[in-house]
Amino acid sequence: MSIDKSGKWWIGSGSEDIKEYLETYSAGGYKSSDFRSAKCTCGSDIFYLFADDDEGCAKRTCISCGMSHFICDSEEY
Repeated sequence: MSIDKSGKWWIGSGSEDIKEYLETYSAGGYKSSDFRSAKCTCGSDIFYLFADDDEGCAKRTCISCGMSHFICDSEEY
């Protein structure tokens, strides 16, 4: 798979593209060192992502059941 970087937003075609995006995004600062695919307790693996660059936090919300989960230590912020 590959990421389409031609427009304003990067568009991936599969979950494996997230790893490449995060590695590129974090290259100039706090480096990402590990990547794991997420799966909701309802079984879905498709999420909305809410991120705040200023606070350095992120939360994912399952599109099937609406359950939200802070990513890594984001809940502390």
